[in-house]
Formats: sequence, C-alpha cells, structure tokens
Amino acid sequence: MKLIHRLEPLLWMIFGAGGYQLALLLPGLVLGVGLLGGLGFLPLEYERLHALASSAVGKPFLAGFLIGLFWHCCHHLRHLILDLGGERAAAPGAYFSYALAIVATAATVQVLVVL
Repeated sequence: MKLIHRLEPLLWMIFGAGGYQLALLLPGLVLGVGLLGGLGFLPLEYERLHALASSAVGKPFLAGFLIGLFWHCCHHLRHLILDLGGERAAAPGAYFSYALAIVATAATVQVLVVL
C-alpha cells in the first residue's frame, strides 16, 4: 500500500476541519473585520488587532485557522490535478500539493512566532 493511501484518512480529517473553518468562521471574519470594521461600525484600530493577534489566544487561533485553510485548499488542488491529469498526474500532484501545504504551514508558524 502506498504511503499516500495510508495517510488518506488523516488528510481527509484535516481537509474536513479546514472546510468546517472555511464555512463557519470565514464569513464572520469577513463580515466583522472586512465590512463592519471597514465601514466604521466596529472600533477596529491596528494596535488593538495586532495586540489580539499576538496574544496567547490569538496566535493559536490564527495558526489553526490558517493552517486548516491551507490544507483544505491544497487537498482540493490535489484532486483537481488528479481530475485534469488522470492517474499519470496522481503522484506528482499529491507531492506538489502537500509540499505546498507544508511550506505554507511552516511560513505561517514562522510569521506567528515572530509576531
């Protein structure tokens, strides 16, 4: 059995968690920060948002949210490559998409550690 097939349940679990976050949390964040904050209905100053993002609660929230979304999107990318390229593109598509997710995860952790 190939490694990718043995990891498939774990990858689907991460994919599901990212999809859940995407469907449940992202609309609220876009509405709150993007629309209501941008129009002035919410008092969102840079200093307050930076303090929240760099707090002990904000860093794990941002890390979990962003990493879940990265893995969700990269799993979709893998299956898009599989649909477009067939079985020939299955292994390279999987390696490319999950390597991209690993790089995005490492970059997110690096940025949040510095924050």
